[in-house]
Amino acid sequence: MQHRRCNTPARCSPDLHGGESVADGLVLDSELVAWDAAAGQLSFEAFHRRAATRSRTATALAAKTPAVFIAFDALQINGIDCWPCPT
Repeated sequence: MQHRRCNTPARCSPDLHGGESVADGLVLDSELVAWDAAAGQLSFEAFHRRAATRSRTATALAAKTPAVFIAFDALQINGIDCWPCPT
């Protein structure tokens, strides 16, 4: 898993598990968001606030605003580029 703002996603997302089980050759376009309990919805901004924190507070923030992985496009499957595929 790579994140454009957090060099070590495990540091800012200690509550996410399972990424190690993604098949080789699979590339997903996705976002990490956090559950904002006060607003009752997923929040892109809440996750980015988490990503900007120090690792000491990441666990506390993970409990308060749990992260959610949302995949919305398969960019490669088995190493094959999916861009030219029909939608």
